Amino acid sequence: MLIPKLRYWRERRALTQEELAEKANVGTRSVAGYEAGAGARPGNVRKLAEALDIDVSALMEPEGPKDQAPRSMEELLERAGAKDVHLAISTTELMEAFEGLPYQKALQLARKIAEARGAIKPILEQYRDTDEGKLLTAQSAERNIIAHLCFQVIAERERGQAMAEGNLARAKRIERELKAVA
Repeated sequence: MLIPKLRYWRERRALTQEELAEKANVGTRSVAGYEAGAGARPGNVRKLAEALDIDVSALMEPEGPKDQAPRSMEELLERAGAKDVHLAISTTELMEAFEGLPYQKALQLARKIAEARGAIKPILEQYRDTDEGKLLTAQSAERNIIAHLCFQVIAERERGQAMAEGNLARAKRIERELKAVA
């Protein structure tokens, strides 16, 4: 069950996500997820409405323009509250961002991109049947594949160097890190 007006009412009551979560007896991450477009159980919607001192229907009213699918990757990332913008740049720019990075920096960048992709997933799911949603899903997948391939090249080079030095522990760690960001 989506609650499109949750952020509006929380901000109108001058509450942080943490304060609302505590008042409603739900998890802080749940509140953040609901605001980003994740579905909520009816019981949690009722708890949130009670904590905000409003009727459940007030949380469910359409928001207007934000009920429309995002029209760009930038808008999608903004709605999701994603701080990393690498999913919004062109594939060429993304490849250039990885170019020449040392392994640890490339790992950090790959992790940030994976986090941003996770943040936008609930919103993409909400609009999966719209043309905009399909386009943004494809763009997101494309950027994720490019980022993974760029990181894989850097990781394999680093892993090969570790193997050549006889540092099997480092080689295995790099292999695990590569799988973790896949």
